[in-house]
Amino acid sequence: MSKLPKTDSIFFVCTEGMVTSVAGAEALKGQLVKNGLYDIKIQHIQLEWIPKDAKIIVCHKNLKDRIQAKVPHAHIVSVTDFLHAPEYAELSKELAAVAA
Repeated sequence: MSKLPKTDSIFFVCTEGMVTSVAGAEALKGQLVKNGLYDIKIQHIQLEWIPKDAKIIVCHKNLKDRIQAKVPHAHIVSVTDFLHAPEYAELSKELAAVAA
């Protein structure tokens, strides 16, 4: 992963508010808390609503290309399984290092 930007929000993107992506957002939040990152908000949103100034986005691998086209400057973390993604722990550790 490249150097992450400092941020106060992570956008967790899905196509239609899938239950598994909501659970994945909660799992990511747990990893953030585990690493002392209490002030980073996770915003669960649909693909169409990604703000142009989003810095960090988490999505399913099938959405990565569409999101990159929409927000090319954002750091995108793509996962294959919302519920069991080792990428959450890695992202959380890297954000903790940036915050230090």
